[in-house]
Amino acid sequence: MLNTRFRPERMTIAPEFPQSEWLNEREVRLSTLHGRPVIVYFWNYASLPSLIFLREVHRLEQRYAGHNLAFIGVHTPLFSFERERHQVERAAQELRSVHPTLLDNQHATARAFHTPFVPVAYLVNHKGLIIGHSVHVIPAF
Repeated sequence: MLNTRFRPERMTIAPEFPQSEWLNEREVRLSTLHGRPVIVYFWNYASLPSLIFLREVHRLEQRYAGHNLAFIGVHTPLFSFERERHQVERAAQELRSVHPTLLDNQHATARAFHTPFVPVAYLVNHKGLIIGHSVHVIPAF
């Protein structure tokens, strides 16, 4: 099992998501989720650590069901073939990912979150502040 403990960090305002394509839902804005804690997780369908990490995300979702915790996925491709929407949709379906998932093909969201690694998750509190993160090892770009 991966370490899903979130390391505390200096609280910073979570950046809004840039305009992009979304899977499983229309565009999501973090500002509309104020009042709810959110886990924003960056993943990649061709990365074994990401696939293992997604199982942990599902466990967290089950563990905190009923606690008003929101989950938002950010698919961050490492290779050009991973930018194809239909491939990400297929992978998300196979992985039973039902969370809103932003397609971060240009890495704009990863840069906004200062994320050089995939997979990684950020814990955003009910006020929209990043209060912790959890890195799961491989360099993204």
